[in-house]
Amino acid sequence: MNQESKLSFRNTGRIAGLLYLVVVVTGIFSLGYVPSKLIVWSDAAATFTNIANSEFLFRLGIVSGLICYTFFLFLPLVLYRLLKPVHKTYAIYMVILAIVSVPISFINMQNKFAVLSIINSGGEEKDLVMFLSQSI
Repeated sequence: MNQESKLSFRNTGRIAGLLYLVVVVTGIFSLGYVPSKLIVWSDAAATFTNIANSEFLFRLGIVSGLICYTFFLFLPLVLYRLLKPVHKTYAIYMVILAIVSVPISFINMQNKFAVLSIINSGGEEKDLVMFLSQSI
């Protein structure tokens, strides 16, 4: 391996590390911190009230999740460049499996947008959600 390819390999590794760092930090925030502050697992009405009262935190969680999934889309592509010399077939499998998971995560984000639309809608939908969550 010549000096130029070593430098390129090292820079690719640094890019992968930076992508991992962004994925981990935004993932911890959106999948760990925000739900721990807003979700009451035994009470749907309290969860809805928490989200309505902390709408900004909920929105930050959505943005953080979108950033996480976007960076996670690029991460396997960079890792492919690093792992291709080791085993090309397994590197391709990794890319395929990771890239397939990202659209699923984006589709799941629609549920959070639906919660925001209910919160920001008129009183009828809010009252219905509160009634249904209390009757469960």
